[in-house]
Amino acid sequence: MNQMHKDEHEIKFVIDSVLKIVSEKKAKLFVGTLVTIIISLCFSFLLKPRYESNALLWLESSSVNANQGIFNNVLIRGSATTPEQEKFIVISKSNLLFSEFKNDSRVKKILGKNKFEDSVEISIQSSGHQFNLTLEFLDPEGASDLLAIFIDTIDDFYKTRQISILNANIKFLGDQIAIEKNLNIVDKLTSLLVEKKSSLMMLKNDSYYAFELINPPNKNFTKTFPNRALIIGVASIAFIAIFLAANLFLIVRK
Repeated sequence: MNQMHKDEHEIKFVIDSVLKIVSEKKAKLFVGTLVTIIISLCFSFLLKPRYESNALLWLESSSVNANQGIFNNVLIRGSATTPEQEKFIVISKSNLLFSEFKNDSRVKKILGKNKFEDSVEISIQSSGHQFNLTLEFLDPEGASDLLAIFIDTIDDFYKTRQISILNANIKFLGDQIAIEKNLNIVDKLTSLLVEKKSSLMMLKNDSYYAFELINPPNKNFTKTFPNRALIIGVASIAFIAIFLAANLFLIVRK
């Protein structure tokens, strides 16, 4: 019981002390808070802005099965809940696709003097066959253009490897036809050869082989960073808390 009264007394003492500090030093508190707001606002303008571009892809199961995944060095939000997602994501242990994207001449032109690692962030939100790609960059035009290049790189990554497989199949079938004596087998091999060549021609003329582009990269002119309201709010609360704690400490010491 005595402990409860003691606790109540301490709480009342702290509340009364805080109210006294605010009442007696409200001018200093107001000026300090105002200065903090101005400094944090100026600081927020020194931070490089970030703009976000989004695109939505639909990945067919057949594409996933024929071509093992693609993404690496990419933040993947959410978990893979289907075999398609797992194959699409897990295979991305190779740095090859990401290196191709980073070294693309168009990417270097957009980046200018900015470092890729400091100015570009890519994330993927997966849901079934749908993959929402998000890219953040220093300006909205650049974000949209970089995401479009990234999507092209994904498709080229798939397409190049599938073309290589088809060319190998065509060469093998051609070699077999040249040495085969049995006319029935030659006819079947020739039919397969025509089929592979047709697939190769369709693949080269296909806009997007690995996926369907549902929503192309958009241009969002709303900054995702910095959040000035959040910066100012956190800085102001921190100043007020430190100001009150310091003065409360002085009162307790007396």
